[in-house]
Amino acid sequence: MKQKLISVVITSNKNNLNISKTLDSLIDHHITEIEYLVNLDGYDDANQNHLQAKYPMVKFTTFHGTISETVNKLIRLASGDYLARADDDDIYINRRLFLQKQYLDFFTDIDVVGADIYIDHQTGLYSYHRYLSDHDHLLVSATLGENWVLGHGTAMLRRRFFEKLAYAPITDYLVEDFHLWVQGFCNGYRFANINIPLMIYTAPNYSAEKQGRMKESVIRSSVHLLETYFKVPSDVALLFVSYARSESLHSEETVNAMSARRIVRAAFERSGIGRNSLESVSRRTGFRF
Repeated sequence: MKQKLISVVITSNKNNLNISKTLDSLIDHHITEIEYLVNLDGYDDANQNHLQAKYPMVKFTTFHGTISETVNKLIRLASGDYLARADDDDIYINRRLFLQKQYLDFFTDIDVVGADIYIDHQTGLYSYHRYLSDHDHLLVSATLGENWVLGHGTAMLRRRFFEKLAYAPITDYLVEDFHLWVQGFCNGYRFANINIPLMIYTAPNYSAEKQGRMKESVIRSSVHLLETYFKVPSDVALLFVSYARSESLHSEETVNAMSARRIVRAAFERSGIGRNSLESVSRRTGFRF
């Protein structure tokens, strides 16, 4: 049987010397059907030439634009059956590409698979971040409005997903990922997660302004998800998201907030999310049902 081809997509900006560590951790010589697409935006000639000489198996491009713009351009170049996203400052472990390819080969109903991660806090300390339980699409969809339930930079996407959807033209890369997942859920694609750490994620330090922009965008996308995927009215969805995230209501259980909570819970249960799963969602995210 013909092996599935993996396209690995990476965007990198302004002579990031850490990209060599990322590429070294990703290149899997045991997988023959693989292509590497890396965009170098703002690199000088010396660094471009060095990388091209060191990694002859990589196709380098020099598109200029936001991360979402350059990722979309690389996706249009990708010829793979699967597409693996990767960041230029993270380290990949435990044969990430092989395990995720194996997962998608076996679970043909799943369109996007993520993985657990280790977080490098840049203080000499690491922590293990466990995402949702393996192969649990409903739990992933229920919690999307609160957390990034796929390890950032660990997603592997099936062609039927990435050839139909595009990253939104937004500056903040975490939010553009979030928009893509919401698009996917609302269009019926299925998500899962592998409960093995496959990446060491370097935690960035965001400004208060950027955190505020991201928070606003996540709230909007959360409301859109509840409206479209769970058929919750927009005013109820906004109230529930505000309540669940404790952005405005804090611990006050107003009559309206309690009503919104009941409506959203009923919507989740109609979608097949049972009591045990709801309790798991509550423990993991802080959603209060």
